[in-house]
Amino acid sequence: MIARISLYLLASCLAFNSLAQSAEDTVVLTDGSVIRGQIIEYIWQDHVTIKSANGAVFTYPASQIQSVHPVFGADKKSKEKGYFNQTSTGVLVGNAMYGPQVNFTFTSINGYQINRHFAAGAGLGLNFLSDRLYFPVFADARFYLRDSENSPYVSLQGGYLVADGFEHDN
Repeated sequence: MIARISLYLLASCLAFNSLAQSAEDTVVLTDGSVIRGQIIEYIWQDHVTIKSANGAVFTYPASQIQSVHPVFGADKKSKEKGYFNQTSTGVLVGNAMYGPQVNFTFTSINGYQINRHFAAGAGLGLNFLSDRLYFPVFADARFYLRDSENSPYVSLQGGYLVADGFEHDN
């Protein structure tokens, strides 16, 4: 049961993570046309699918593509609205009753960007703590301080931590 839940969480996070992109990517065609928007799918040497600012979706085969220019980092503006995914892993270090402990955590938040500054979503995770496996289930609300892809934000989370019910040997 635990393995099935863990596999489901990992697969859903990886699948949804590919959807979280911002606008302003550029595709240059062999006829000189320049298409700007959000790259939805890019399969090298096969095709590119791009969604323009007005919502039209175009797919171009590799034979018509001169170059593809996705925009990364601080050059991108923050997403106006739409789906987002934030997946993270980490190490939890601290002292337990019988000495130092090193534990691992994995969380994924899937949500909706309401506007450039507000987003809300739901999160799931796995926390491997000293003697048990825990599953955090939570709601997430966040406020982005700047209008860029790389922006500090303030986050509020609340939820429940479900234990797997079995004690594990260290």
